[in-house]
Amino acid sequence: MAIPFVVIELDKPYNLRFGMGSQIQYEKLSKKTIPELGKEMQTGLSVTTLNTVLFVMLKKEIKDLTLEQVSDLVDEYADSIPYITEKVCEAINAAYEVSNPKNE
Repeated sequence: MAIPFVVIELDKPYNLRFGMGSQIQYEKLSKKTIPELGKEMQTGLSVTTLNTVLFVMLKKEIKDLTLEQVSDLVDEYADSIPYITEKVCEAINAAYEVSNPKNE
């Protein structure tokens, strides 16, 4: 089963998926580990972290995307920062959810 994605609405709908490639890119860019990201999610993501995580997930769909363009997309098209935070956290959590098939 593939890691699920979350749809985010900006200038158009995008699929956010926090797969292994995105996680590796995040760690390289931020110099933080995924467990550190998890801890930050519990207390509230910084704007820099939010931008970086959104960047690595959008990069799959927008190949020539830059970090600066991510903030422009958010500023121009997002309903609010809490909306972006919710979608990013939802995508991160989806990557780590464990499905338990029911034995009936």
